[in-house]
Amino acid sequence: MVGANLITSLQEIRDFRASQGRRYPLWLILLLVIMGTSSGAEVTTRPLDFGARHYQVVSEQLGLIATRLPSDTT
Repeated sequence: MVGANLITSLQEIRDFRASQGRRYPLWLILLLVIMGTSSGAEVTTRPLDFGARHYQVVSEQLGLIATRLPSDTT
C-alpha cells in the first residue's frame, strides 16, 4: 500500500480549483502523477497512463469508489 504519509501530505495541499465540475480530489490526481512519473513516464508524455494501467489496483488499495479516471486535461 502507498505510504499513508504521502497521501496525508497530498491531502493537506490546498485545492484552488473551482468547485463546479470538480470530480476528483486533488490529492488523487497528484498521487497518480507522482506514481506515473516514478514509474518512468515523462511529464510531457501522459503520466496518467500509469493510472489507466493500474487504476483498478490503486483504487482497491485506497478504497476509492470512482469508476472513471481523471482525463489528461484534468
